[in-house]
Amino acid sequence: MEPVVTVLSLIACGSILALIAAVAACALRRWQVATRISRAIVLAGPVVLLASVLAFMVLPLRARGWDDPSTKAIVLSQGVSEVMNTGGLACAAALLGALVSGTARWRLRVAARRAPD
Repeated sequence: MEPVVTVLSLIACGSILALIAAVAACALRRWQVATRISRAIVLAGPVVLLASVLAFMVLPLRARGWDDPSTKAIVLSQGVSEVMNTGGLACAAALLGALVSGTARWRLRVAARRAPD
């Protein structure tokens, strides 16, 4: 399970770095770049969350078929912890990315209205 944790953690951290890049693009008034980066973040966040839930909670319980409730509780608690460390971080970045995307798209629309024909 360690390689899966590493990959999903890197993707979650990458979404935070991409969010920083999108905010920097907004600060530099590169609205198209900010829109594209933030859309990618918004799409990637829920995908990482679903992949985390599947990898850390659903598959371990289905694969081993434990009958002991205490073992099942331990697996679920470890799964919830890993989901929050990977998928939760990516979803938080997706929410902030949605704000950046909305702001950048609004600025693009305002600039398009002001542009002479």
